[in-house]
Amino acid sequence: MNVWGEYERWDRALARHIFTEESAGLPVYLEVTPEIFSAVAADLDVPGDPAEHLAKVVRETLYLEDRHGFDAHRERFQMWRRQKLAPTGTLAKRSSTELEAPPVVALLAVLVIAAVRMGQDTNQAANAYYPRLAEVLGLDEPEATRLRQAFPVTEVFWRGLNEYLAAHEGRLGLPTADALSFRYVGIPQSQALVRAADRARLPAFFTRFGLAPGSPVIPADLERLMDAWITASPARSAPI
Repeated sequence: MNVWGEYERWDRALARHIFTEESAGLPVYLEVTPEIFSAVAADLDVPGDPAEHLAKVVRETLYLEDRHGFDAHRERFQMWRRQKLAPTGTLAKRSSTELEAPPVVALLAVLVIAAVRMGQDTNQAANAYYPRLAEVLGLDEPEATRLRQAFPVTEVFWRGLNEYLAAHEGRLGLPTADALSFRYVGIPQSQALVRAADRARLPAFFTRFGLAPGSPVIPADLERLMDAWITASPARSAPI
């Protein structure tokens, strides 16, 4: 199977398992859980570590030897937009079977894996994210530099994913891909801010700080409270 054939298998399988009617009306994140990885690996008959396999598949689509990394993905994404855009310039309202996810789900999932692996880093800025991404993709220094220079284009991919979910009017989940800080790397970080083990502890966080369900909280205040909570909590488990 050629490079893009394998990529498309992963892309469609991830979209099928992540964006489901079970998430209707709920925020949906592109952090691929171990359960989703196991299900996708079973669907695709992938041996070994599915996260490593996905990273290798995505790595082969970047052509970093002679291109800037995201060129081919940008071309495919633009084709998707041209096919899916209504005459008004917005995504047409179509049934779930007619409107496919943008062809960047597998790529974006790998970007989130790098953000997840920042879990215990005290420095959440861009200079901490890019080394993790290079590590996930197995890049040498020149390749990592080219990918970092091209990284801003990924913002458009995330916007397309949000538009896809919005076009389904919440039936497959609500979009969450927005950066609170660090404009470009902040988006994949937004998908990995709270991991599964921490989500189970969130009720204790809300109780401790007297946060009522649905109450508005300024992002800066929420960040301050979360930092205080994490600092006072027992050490977190090692990142994936």
